[in-house]
Amino acid sequence: MNNVAFIIPSLSGGGAERTVSNLSKAVPDNINKIIIIYHEKENSYEHDGTVINLNVEGSNNVLVKFTKTLKRLKQIRDIKKEYAIDKTFSFLDNPNLLNVLSFSDDEVYVSIRNQQSLEFKGFKKILHRWIVSKIYTKAKYIVAISEGVKSDLIDHFDIDKEKIKVIHNPVDTNMIDAMKMERVDLNDSPTIVTAGRLENQKGQWHLIRAFKKVVNSFPKARLIILGEGSLKERLEVLVDELDLKENIQFIGFQSNPYKYIYNSHLFVLPSLYEGFGNVILEAMACGIPVISTDCKSGPREIIAPNTSYSLELKDYEICEYGILTPNLNNNNFNSVDRLSREEESISTAIINVLQNAELREQLSEKSTLRVQDFKPENVIKKWLEM
Repeated sequence: MNNVAFIIPSLSGGGAERTVSNLSKAVPDNINKIIIIYHEKENSYEHDGTVINLNVEGSNNVLVKFTKTLKRLKQIRDIKKEYAIDKTFSFLDNPNLLNVLSFSDDEVYVSIRNQQSLEFKGFKKILHRWIVSKIYTKAKYIVAISEGVKSDLIDHFDIDKEKIKVIHNPVDTNMIDAMKMERVDLNDSPTIVTAGRLENQKGQWHLIRAFKKVVNSFPKARLIILGEGSLKERLEVLVDELDLKENIQFIGFQSNPYKYIYNSHLFVLPSLYEGFGNVILEAMACGIPVISTDCKSGPREIIAPNTSYSLELKDYEICEYGILTPNLNNNNFNSVDRLSREEESISTAIINVLQNAELREQLSEKSTLRVQDFKPENVIKKWLEM
């Protein structure tokens, strides 16, 4: 094997992009690495290899989107031939589709990074189900980011379990250790931080609603929200209606989120569903306690790895490496309705951690211990073996 390609829309923004960054740096130098992206964006993650920019932006127009997809397909096929690519790894839906359809003389691997059965609705859901079950299976292997994603592919798409390899995301602890020490001006108020796209999947409105009860116990408590997305305005209205503008701060996408996480008391992930929840590991690498919903899938594999994936919580639970709260399942943006049982669990868990210094210290130590299992050298070994 001499030439490996990675296909990803860009090298900035989220967990998939960060994984390509980590993989490109960890693959041995005697292998030529080609990173194919669709477009350039600001704040690209550090990477290693030759980057080829297709310069084909996305579009919301169906006809234009289809035309651009065909253009990308031809470009990717030409790149594979020109660079004599041996193996091509793709990340996210459109790259996965084009990776398989552009098959040349390379071995093709697609990476599934989310619960595919939960991602789409209506006709898109039907089409995507066909793509996953009929096209993705043409790849040599489907790499699932977690055991939960593997189960989803087997249960909802009838994919042969032998076709699926589970490889978790790597976390570059050395990089995080360096970046988290960058100075940031945060006062000594109890500070909770969350990070993720401001989209329905991430469930930030549940955390905002639950945070109102936290502020009742800790009036100076502060919630820092990292990320951008289509729900930002709606979330800001909810914050205003709950009279939490002095307590909650939206700071957008940050090229160095680790300095904010490291200087906070607690990280909370309120997602409705995940593929893995890489941000949990990044928070652990910063050495702070983690609270996450017990959503499908990922968080339980990280926080309570020796427990059954099928467990359903009724209240929050202090686990081996953090705290899990019941999965969230409603879309209530109302500022006046009572908290749901699941939201009550989040607020109670946060208050418990803020009040209990000994528990915070124990969970911090556990975070630092657990993240060692996901160091790049441990994860890359699995990719290279495959």
